[in-house]
Order: sequence, then structure tokens, then C-alpha cells
Amino acid sequence: MVRICAAAVMVATFACLLLNTASSSDVDTFETTTFIAVADTFITSKYPDVNWGDWYSFWVGWSDAGGIQRGLVDFDISAIPRGATVIDASLQLWCSHASRPASAITIRACRITLSWDEMTATWSSMAAGYDYYDCHVREVRSHEDGWINFDVRDLVQAWVDRTKPPYGIMLTGPDEPPENYRAFSSKEFVTGWEPRLIVDWIEPMPSPMPSPSPTLTPTPISSPYSIYLPIIVKNYQPLPPVVTPTPTITLTATPTVTPTPTQVPVGNPTIAYIRYETRDEYIRITNQGSSWQDMTGWKIQSYANIDGGCQPTDQWYTFPAGYILDAGASVRVHSGPDAIHDPPGDLRWTTRYIWNNDGDKAILYDSAGNIVDTYCYGECCP
Repeated sequence: MVRICAAAVMVATFACLLLNTASSSDVDTFETTTFIAVADTFITSKYPDVNWGDWYSFWVGWSDAGGIQRGLVDFDISAIPRGATVIDASLQLWCSHASRPASAITIRACRITLSWDEMTATWSSMAAGYDYYDCHVREVRSHEDGWINFDVRDLVQAWVDRTKPPYGIMLTGPDEPPENYRAFSSKEFVTGWEPRLIVDWIEPMPSPMPSPSPTLTPTPISSPYSIYLPIIVKNYQPLPPVVTPTPTITLTATPTVTPTPTQVPVGNPTIAYIRYETRDEYIRITNQGSSWQDMTGWKIQSYANIDGGCQPTDQWYTFPAGYILDAGASVRVHSGPDAIHDPPGDLRWTTRYIWNNDGDKAILYDSAGNIVDTYCYGECCP
């Protein structure tokens, strides 16, 4: 009796192992979906009512120009059905540049608690709109750039389960000096460098279907009068075996896949405009490239219309050390009696007049002294 019970237990155990093995293959099957940001911006404490929703980057941390800076980013994850299991979720941001000199910075990726719009969000409306205790904390090292990852699996799972509203993620850094910040590419930047959310997830388990009720089959009753007749087959000949032809295997060469080269973003500052007819003159430099440009040591030289010819002068402007011009951003360098100075967008050259009303020429040099761009108007144009 003991042996019979032991055998039954072994059979049952083996059956359970088979069932578990069959179901584990389903767990290994998951989908990976990449979501591109549908909204992003940043807010600054020194400009509490200014919106930066159309900028090519958003800043996180403390800067002397903007004060406390926080980034906001949102994704539409409605493609993941309610009840799905999130295996992994990674927020990926392209770090375009850092404060100078760069140092390690702690950044918190926190759950946003308020509904917001990228073209109206400001410090005044969104500074307190996040949950400080629902964050992923990550230290970004001083030399770390490129793609920066944040683990946000728990937050995305809460969005999928509808237990927390999907208002997006706020990125916060240091709230006080010394200057320490990171700038990340926004969705207005070059395609391929936008904020992204990569999620590995499993479809929700379907509800079990009820098993059909078994059909009762009557048991046949044996009769003593049953007659069994032998079946006699005469002249039995076995059928010849069916021969299945072996298929011919044709080898097809696998085409070689040529990888698409990764486009490396580069800066391209150019002279966009010179305003010369007011007491607040300026020359506007715009970065037409796909990445930020360190303008340290770059120079602007003014020419002048002298005796009917455009001649170089000793009027030079040198960009300050550590000045960064973001992709798509502009900086105005002012001169004249009413020249303003409001970094980072407006820098003062001098309170003397630089640009002549009848004609002038400007040359932009990089830090190595190479001519990058020229601009002329009036009598200084050929």
C-alpha cells in the first residue's frame, strides 16, 4: 500500500512539473515598445512666468543665469493595455552638454502630479507639481554624456494599472549654487535624439474559459446471446509502401545588411542678422547645427567702410569662457549707448557704437582663428 501511494505522488509531481514548464515559456515572451515624448519643456526659478516649450533642449540643475531648472517630459503609453505586466521601463535622455567645469550631479526622475501643457507650463504653475517621494534617483558622473538612462518601471506599471495618473516625469537637480546642471535634447531637436521611453511588457492573461460539462455515455450491457462472427479476408495482398520524394533543398544566399551610420550631431553657429540703426545695436548669432557649441574663445570682428572700402578694424568681441550655444538657439551681442546685458540670450560687447549705418561687415571666428561665417550690409557688400 505504501509503495502504491508513493508512486502516485511521484506521478502527480511529474505532471505538475510538466505543466509549470509549459507555462514558463509564456513568461519569457514579452513585447518591447519605444515611446517618443509627446511633450517636453523646462521651468526656471529666475524666470517664473516664462515658458520654454519650443526650445531645443531642457535644463536640469542650478545655473547662475536661470536659477533652479527642472525638466518636464510626457509620453503617451496608451498602446499598453490595462492589466499588462511591465518587465522593464527605461527613460532615456540625450545629454547634450553640461555646466563648466563639469562635475557629478544627482538627478531625480519624479512623478508629475498635475496636468500640464508644454507651451504654457512655467515655474509659477508647475514648480510644486511633482511627488518628491516617488522618484528614481541617479547620479550622473562628471564625464558622462550621450544617452542617460533612468529606471522608471514602477512608475510606468502604476500608469498601466491606472492607479496613478500618467502626467509624465519631472527631472530635478541641485536647487542652489554652485552652478551644476545638465542639458538634454528635447523633441524639437534633430529626429533620433528626442526623449524616449523603452518598455518591456507582457500581455495581460486572458480570463479562463469555463470547461464544458462532461457528456454521460451509457455503459454497454453484455448479453449472453451476443454472436461473434470471424471476419475472413481472402486473397489478402499488402499494399505497397508509399514513397514520399525527398524535397530538393535550394540554398539562397542571405543578403548582407549594411548598417545605417549613426549621425553625430554637430554645432554650426552662423551670423543671422545685424541691427545697426538704434542706440541698442546687436549682432545675432544662431546655431544652425544639430548639437550645442562651446563658444569659448570664439570672436567677432567688425569691419568699417573707410574711404570707399570695407576695412578690418581693431573692434573685437570674445565670447566668455564656458559659454554654450544650444542647437537652434540664438545669442545677441549688443553694443551702443543703450546696450543691454541679460545672459545667456543677450551679451554686452561695449557701450560704444560698432556698426555703421551706411554699411559694415562682420566676421565670426572659431577658437582656432578659422573664419566660420561672414555677414555684410550696405556699402560693405560686394
